[in-house]
Amino acid sequence: MATRTVYVSPIFVEFRDYINDFGGSRSSVGQFIAKYYPAGPERDLLVSGNFKTVVTKYDWSLNSTQHARQGSARRALMVFARAPRLGQVKTRIAATVGEATALTIYRQSDRRQARQKTRRQTRQKTRRREDEKTRRRGRDE
Repeated sequence: MATRTVYVSPIFVEFRDYINDFGGSRSSVGQFIAKYYPAGPERDLLVSGNFKTVVTKYDWSLNSTQHARQGSARRALMVFARAPRLGQVKTRIAATVGEATALTIYRQSDRRQARQKTRRQTRQKTRRREDEKTRRRGRDE
């Protein structure tokens, strides 16, 4: 805190043009992060935009197929999504149907994906319960 330094992933500020998704400057990246940070002096620093930014190293091997084959990698889910803002999502579709309709499509697809995930998890739980019942019956006989 005394050095007023914020350490950020290069994905926020150096990878492609993602910095534009967070406001276009390093201080706006800090303000974006502040929304998800607990109240306190660190959050106040992020909101102020008055800090030095140090870009950390990113371990690109985390994206490798070898890493993906490891059991622990299969248990994680990371979702990258744009904030649903008018004119900033589904821009190619918006050119045809308009920004408001494109925003609606984006929000609906986001909700549909969440519902599908919930249904999939419910089916998996049901299958596990049924498998467990079958195993118990086999032991009892």
